[in-house]
Amino acid sequence: MALPGGCSLAGRSFVLQLRGLTDSGRSAEVLYSSGPAPSSIWRGAVLMRCGPAYTLAGGWSDGAAVSRVLIDALPSRDGFQVGGSAPGPLRLELRRELEGGSSISQQRMAVGPSAP
Repeated sequence: MALPGGCSLAGRSFVLQLRGLTDSGRSAEVLYSSGPAPSSIWRGAVLMRCGPAYTLAGGWSDGAAVSRVLIDALPSRDGFQVGGSAPGPLRLELRRELEGGSSISQQRMAVGPSAP
C-alpha cells in the first residue's frame, strides 16, 4: 500500500484507502487510519482522514493532502473496522467509549466503488 503524498500513519493502523478523481479530473487518494491521537487534546484513540480537502461542491480539491481527526474516543484496537472488499458491499463498524465506562457500537453497509 502506497500512502498518499503528505500522509503518514504516525503509529496508527491502516483502515481504508479510497481512490478517485478531484473536481478537475486529477487522480487522488484518501487514507483512513485509527490509533494514537496526534496530540493530548483528544480523548483516546482517533479515526483520521488524510487526503485532499473537500470543495464547496462536495468533491475533492486539487490542493495538497491534509490530515484531520474525524472521531475521537475510540477503543484503541478495534474502534473503526471495514469488512468486505471493493467492488461490492463494505461493512463499516464504529465503536466508541463513553464517559462512565460504557460503549456504543454502530454498523453500516456501504457500496464499494465500482471496478475501473
